Amino acid sequence: MLVGHSRRDPLGDWKIKESREVLTLSPWPRHLPLVSVVIPVTTTAVRGRGCGFSLGQTFQDLEVIVVNDGSNDPDTLAVLSNLKKPKTRVVHQENLKLPAARNRGIREARGKYICCLDADDLLKPTYLEKCVVNMELNGVDICYSNLNLLAIFKNISILGMFFP
Repeated sequence: MLVGHSRRDPLGDWKIKESREVLTLSPWPRHLPLVSVVIPVTTTAVRGRGCGFSLGQTFQDLEVIVVNDGSNDPDTLAVLSNLKKPKTRVVHQENLKLPAARNRGIREARGKYICCLDADDLLKPTYLEKCVVNMELNGVDICYSNLNLLAIFKNISILGMFFP
């Protein structure tokens, strides 16, 4: 889910032109990323896949904030110390549980939009691009996708698409 937040001044607020239904957007400062991806991490979340997010996104005006929620596990710390991807930073905090870790990442975020992603989830390469275009052009405040669920039961993979 991608959410626009309003803790910043009117730099990114929508303005409706008088006598028209046209929306225009004030420019976002170039030195700030447009999207902040927040990934809270626990010990078990990184064991299978690493940190869920790939910078293979087609939309690149972003930052990735990985919040280590107090893990002392050597495997988790090794994965986090090897996150040398550009536009990615790791924030460490004591174990305060998932909501507090996500909130810490949101406080650290500099983007106009925030994408909260669990460490064991993946985004399709065009997800952020499609969300940002929709939010910028249509005045949408929250953007999310359908769920692709991959479940493995006794060596049988089932891929299901769910429409809310």
